[in-house]
Amino acid sequence: MTLEDMTNEQLMKEIKRLQKRIADLEELECGRKKLADEIVKKDKFLSDIMNAITHPFYVINTDDYSIEMANAAASAGREKIEPRTCYRISHHNDKPCAGPNDICTIEEVKRTGKGVVLEHIHYDKDGNRMYVEVHGYPIFNEEGKITKVIEYSLDITARKWMDEALVKSENKFRCLFESSRDAIMTLEPPGWKFTTGNPSTVRMFKAKDEADFTSHEPWALSPEYQPDGRASAEKAKAMIETAMREGSHFFEWTHKRLTGEEFPATVLLTRMALGEKTFLQATVRDITKEKKTRKMLESSENYLVSIIDSVADPIFVKDREHRWVKFNSAFCKFMGRDAKDIQDKSDYAFFPKTEADVFWAKDEEVFLNGLENTNEEFFTDAKGVRRTIVTKKTLYKNPAGKEYIVGVIRDVTV
Repeated sequence: MTLEDMTNEQLMKEIKRLQKRIADLEELECGRKKLADEIVKKDKFLSDIMNAITHPFYVINTDDYSIEMANAAASAGREKIEPRTCYRISHHNDKPCAGPNDICTIEEVKRTGKGVVLEHIHYDKDGNRMYVEVHGYPIFNEEGKITKVIEYSLDITARKWMDEALVKSENKFRCLFESSRDAIMTLEPPGWKFTTGNPSTVRMFKAKDEADFTSHEPWALSPEYQPDGRASAEKAKAMIETAMREGSHFFEWTHKRLTGEEFPATVLLTRMALGEKTFLQATVRDITKEKKTRKMLESSENYLVSIIDSVADPIFVKDREHRWVKFNSAFCKFMGRDAKDIQDKSDYAFFPKTEADVFWAKDEEVFLNGLENTNEEFFTDAKGVRRTIVTKKTLYKNPAGKEYIVGVIRDVTV
């Protein structure tokens, strides 16, 4: 039917039909625009999320390693690098990663069919080498084939440096530990059993080897009781607690070798940290010889004191601060005072200043020039009686280099 053949009624119906069709098309177009706007918004939202990630983030084609999508962190400073492949951008290489020391993330994801985490060496936009932890995840198509891989990397350079520094520190500690002449061992919580023992430790306790030594608990290498009467197991735990609380603790201890022989020792417990691990290092020194030497010295000193005490003339020893540190019974009698009242006192505690000044000055002469000095002096005793004395003073220097004055007094009062 042509337009001329249509009646007015038919024409109006056709116009309405066309108007509805146009309205439907306009509605469809409006829907398409809304959908397009929504897609643009979602795409921008996704892009904003990716760019908000501070780590490099890529979507990589598994066929040719080309980068189909990258965030700002991955693209910054690399816009002109061609071709846009993962190995060219991150590794500055002309071919994909390969080999056991440089495993390709893409190939590993394809091989396993699941996410992987690898360590790689990448280069930043300025060409600086850095250690990264690479995370790769597969994207499958409708046929179940991996066509793309999502990859992002975390900069772990600082952590690697710390790990390397820790290894160097451990190696240095191990070298010092093994070569030390002191017996050094470590104990770790919570059981506080020995975990290591250097060769000197093995020799000291007469163990077969380090494993033999560490198989024993600390209190098992001690007699049941310490010299103060406390049980070794109880006291050892108290010493450990003190060291952990204070940072270190030094004390004397009686140990027992695996052969059953007991020996005196000094122990220095030091709290140490290596990485996240906290433990105690024990340095043990056998002081059997020192104890014997000390006992001999004490016997010798007691013998010397008994000889000095048998001398009728007053004899005294002063330190560099002019204090009486040793004297015989005749000196106490001469002073008219008990030994406890004289010990570590100076002339000014007992004599008038005029007399004390003279004694002090003569002492100082001997200290300074090292020459023997004999001087006639006035001396006021405890009863207030002024007497005339002749004092002979000599400089003595002990093996440690400390200086003392040895004085002998003769009462010449008429």
